Amino acid sequence: MSTDMEKASRRTSEGLRIGIVDGELEVVISLAEFQQRLGVDGWIRLHPADFDAMNVLNDRWVHFNLGTTSNVVGHRYAIVPIVRAGERTADGRETLAYVEPRRSRIGRCIGVRQNVALGEVTATDFAASLPGLRSTEQLQAALIKRYSKMNPTLSQRALLANGCAITTLRFDERHG
Repeated sequence: MSTDMEKASRRTSEGLRIGIVDGELEVVISLAEFQQRLGVDGWIRLHPADFDAMNVLNDRWVHFNLGTTSNVVGHRYAIVPIVRAGERTADGRETLAYVEPRRSRIGRCIGVRQNVALGEVTATDFAASLPGLRSTEQLQAALIKRYSKMNPTLSQRALLANGCAITTLRFDERHG
């Protein structure tokens, strides 16, 4: 019989596995299986409201992460809606987010900037972002909302001190 710690370690979002919802089935699959299923190099997970807001974006999208990202110029990514958010407890245990790959949009990464101070994000970056992320204040609020649960030991100020990673993608196709 497995312990709670063993269960938690199997459900960590270290980037090599992801939880997916496929109809009524919820499973954890490897990065390799995800790549094969969707013909991509990786994933970018979005909360449902953010994913739905992408409908107004046509060919280009700027995505913000806290601090740094593992996204790589030239790689194709499936942008997928989160069905159930993951979280990290104060002791570091992490629960995987689950996504719905059937509704993905596919984009090719055309630019990545790491550790950008929030005050240095440009008007051009905001213009290609989600409609609710068009100012420094909106970006700060979004980063706090997205990353506070994953970093429960950091204050909002300490969280924002990490700056952001900025990934620019050109859309290839849309699923679902």
